[in-house]
Amino acid sequence: MFINGRISPFQPGEPVKPEQFQGRQKIIDKYSNLLYESSKGKSHHFFITGKRGMGKTSLARYLKECARHKYQMIGVHIVNEGIHDIDGLIIQIVENILNEIEAEKWSKKIINAFTKYVDKVGLFGVTFKFKPEKDMLHNLRSNFAHFLMDLISNFEDKQGIFIIIDDVNGLSKTPEFANWYKSFTDTLATSFSGPTPIAMMLTGYSEKLEALSHHNESFSRIFKHANIGSLPEKEIKNFFIETFNEIDLQVETDALNLMTHFSSGLPTMMQEIGDGVFLGQ
Repeated sequence: MFINGRISPFQPGEPVKPEQFQGRQKIIDKYSNLLYESSKGKSHHFFITGKRGMGKTSLARYLKECARHKYQMIGVHIVNEGIHDIDGLIIQIVENILNEIEAEKWSKKIINAFTKYVDKVGLFGVTFKFKPEKDMLHNLRSNFAHFLMDLISNFEDKQGIFIIIDDVNGLSKTPEFANWYKSFTDTLATSFSGPTPIAMMLTGYSEKLEALSHHNESFSRIFKHANIGSLPEKEIKNFFIETFNEIDLQVETDALNLMTHFSSGLPTMMQEIGDGVFLGQ
């Protein structure tokens, strides 16, 4: 919404755009270094937990852009809404990989290899829908690590792949996903003598990580785990100051203290309060 010729710099009710993401610097620095290692051939697995509204999706999107632009990795972000089985997850991952490749227009060789298995949709740009045959899907599920490594071997001017599975909550109900993922990581670790430039990130609630670990006792040991909680006061104040500065508005100290207090350290609440103050100016 425009107010006095300005548009609100806040994004209530939706994940923050990567270019406007702020805070979580300690986690970003740590994971950015690990993504760099992955781009050079050392696979890593991350699990971000946190309560609703803590900004897990926004952080994941920011790290995806970091992998893409800083380390020249293909970034794939699966928002796992309604996917409760591995076959559905694999279809989404492959479909998103193909669409990322097509969007960047850099590897016709890979796209052509999947021509038989995709439908093209869209009026103002091509979007692929991946529709594998039953035998192909079974093979992908059984040999996913080999599939990714074969795919990477055909990358042109890219340094690896970063796959985000955002919200594993539905996948945590049975042992199937935990056992499949453990097998996938074991294959990555033991079946390839050279570099394995693959990074994977999962997000979800803490109790879902616990459930997956209950299904497979080795599951949690796979990951570099970060539980994100409330933001510290300093980061909240910096967020409001810098965000209002984007539209040339200065924040008075009393107003800044009130916004910080009522935000309660929640990124979603910060966006709501900031937007409300902007609309009320």
